[in-house]
Amino acid sequence: MQLCVETNGQILEISELCSEISWKDELNNGASVLEFSYLYDDELMLRNGDIVRLTNTSETDGNFFGTVFKVSMGENRKIKIKAYDQLRYGKAKDIITLKGGLDDVGTVTQAMCKFLNLKAGTMPMVAYKVPADKVKYQDTWIDVIYGLISDTLLNTKTAESPQGIWYRLADVYGEIRLDSLWDL
Repeated sequence: MQLCVETNGQILEISELCSEISWKDELNNGASVLEFSYLYDDELMLRNGDIVRLTNTSETDGNFFGTVFKVSMGENRKIKIKAYDQLRYGKAKDIITLKGGLDDVGTVTQAMCKFLNLKAGTMPMVAYKVPADKVKYQDTWIDVIYGLISDTLLNTKTAESPQGIWYRLADVYGEIRLDSLWDL
């Protein structure tokens, strides 16, 4: 594994400096979180907004791509970092209007990416459309999308497919993607 950070215009590989690394990514439960710590050496001080990458082999294919949201230092000069992927920005509350009969979980996810200036990845065509009476106000983007994932699952059950169609919303190494669990 490689842990790289982008700070002050430089990309640095800091795997050997880190004493603890923890990565948490749960299915349809918000942003993934990467936490790590290292001893301050009077040179490397990460800041909020710095980019963090956790990769297996290369810069283009990895496990985590996110932004530093929290930096703290203890008396022992141990710096603790907490970084989130792009889905963290989906916790923004807004007035989100859904167009009944037109919008689906894919179009709402694309709208979130456009509105919040997030990098969108692939989005499948979704047959289930939002009913005309369903409009959300003053909610987070992520909660609206997870609600639509649940609605899609419940409303796509048929005799041939009694389990319905279940989608996963995830940040896949820097791209917001919506995937059918059948396709993974």
